[in-house]
Amino acid sequence: MNEQTLSWIFLSIAIASQKIPTSIAKISEAADYINRSIPSYDELAHSISWLKQQNLISEVNNEFFLSELGKTIFEKSKNKKAILDIWKNLEKEFFDMKQNLA
Repeated sequence: MNEQTLSWIFLSIAIASQKIPTSIAKISEAADYINRSIPSYDELAHSISWLKQQNLISEVNNEFFLSELGKTIFEKSKNKKAILDIWKNLEKEFFDMKQNLA
């Protein structure tokens, strides 16, 4: 999965789970809000799997939220207020993470 999709789904989880853990349906709604596009099943499944493997998100009872590491990365990426800028910052962060895994 590419960094753009990973960061899109991560940002969607961050937005949808601000107060309580969130469902796949709410993640999809947040993704549509960000990108005016609904993610495919594969985009969601692969992104969630990768984000969990990197300890960026956690899951309890099929609901998702940012882990402590995920919160740290999200906060670091929020240096700009526009959502598209935050998304771009996250995309770069995930690109760097993937390079370090290689």
